[in-house]
Amino acid sequence: PGSGGLEVTGEDRYEGEMDVSVGPVTAARFTVVVEVKDKVRPERFDMHVDGRGTAGFVTGVARIALEERNEGTLMKYRADLQVGGRVAGVGQRLLDSVGRAMSRQGLEAVNQSLSLFGFAAHYRARPQSPAPRARRHRGAAAGARVVKPAPFRYVRPSSLEEALAILAAEGTGAKPLAGGQSLIPAMNFRLAQPAVLVDLDRLHELRGIRETGNGDNRVLHIGAMTRQADVERSPAVRERAPLVADVMPWIAHAQIRNRGTFGGSLAHADPAAELPAAMMALDARFRVRGPGGERSIRAGEFYIGLFATALAPDELLTDIEIPALPERTGCGFEEISRRHGDFALVGVCAVLTLDPDGTCARATVTLLSVGDGPVRASAAEAALLGRQPAGDAVRDAAEAVATRDIDPPADIHASVAYRRQLARVLTARALETASRRAGAR
Repeated sequence: PGSGGLEVTGEDRYEGEMDVSVGPVTAARFTVVVEVKDKVRPERFDMHVDGRGTAGFVTGVARIALEERNEGTLMKYRADLQVGGRVAGVGQRLLDSVGRAMSRQGLEAVNQSLSLFGFAAHYRARPQSPAPRARRHRGAAAGARVVKPAPFRYVRPSSLEEALAILAAEGTGAKPLAGGQSLIPAMNFRLAQPAVLVDLDRLHELRGIRETGNGDNRVLHIGAMTRQADVERSPAVRERAPLVADVMPWIAHAQIRNRGTFGGSLAHADPAAELPAAMMALDARFRVRGPGGERSIRAGEFYIGLFATALAPDELLTDIEIPALPERTGCGFEEISRRHGDFALVGVCAVLTLDPDGTCARATVTLLSVGDGPVRASAAEAALLGRQPAGDAVRDAAEAVATRDIDPPADIHASVAYRRQLARVLTARALETASRRAGAR
């Protein structure tokens, strides 16, 4: 289809070669076979893409739609891409990004529309340079060292006002650095290439855990730059926000939590992260500062898409406010991952408030790793209201989660059906824990 990089080798079959460089894998040559499957009509057809080489494999199932416009033909493309072998060894959570990077390399290597291998067909990008090792290259000036990330400028402000001024001046080219446990690996693989890195480590005013208010108006404040390990060990968190205490040990490993920050995880907005779902379940509010002043955003309104939040490029998350739990309220958390410390295949947070007679007065159920961000299970919540949260009510809520509340993705770790079953089982467990704890308060 108009490509100089692929040769016609049969009816609806094309072959070519591409060289890819992603992270530690440099100049890996793949033989790419594209076969058009299930041709529906000239404007739309499905394809199966199979690329294999010495460094691993890339497979995908794609759908292409062509739309004629005055300025030319618009090609819309959607694909499910899987990466395996040595290429996949760069990290499970970076598979999608690696696939995109490989697609960009393939575009340049075979002069082929990205629709025949990777993602959005209208996307155009310069090929990424292979990430060189941190050593002096032959011919480099004495003392010069080449590092993994793309070149960037590093600044380390001493106050919140200074940090905000830098972000405002630099625009979208600047990236805040909190704990760095997600950003730095992405930079090392050149999947993130900020022009300016703004290190927030000296912003001590954004650290700490404190309480304000009295009685039912108590609010637990956690500074955005508070280390996750400090939150995990806090008696105030354990007493006032037991769901957070339940969640913290499931976040990666102890070494990660020693550097990772509470607000950094929330602002990163990974759909498989525990804290966004927990904050949504607790109806937390996020304090945000920017050049225009401060604003407060509910957790349910903060997440707007895949790795996307309501934060503007010149704003910073400063404080997280968690309201006090009402009387007769209990929380539960359940998660399944391939290994402890891995990102969750599915996770469930549940918060139940009971009336004096033991029926459910209020229910909040949120899930992680089943969508583009934390997912609120409204059908499950409705199934619990006015009922004893046990037996049939719990089973009905769990079934509502699996069949109505979520539309989980499939990947190399879990199918859609498996994720639905995990959500069903884990929801029931989390609700049973929350109900038991609510009855004991």
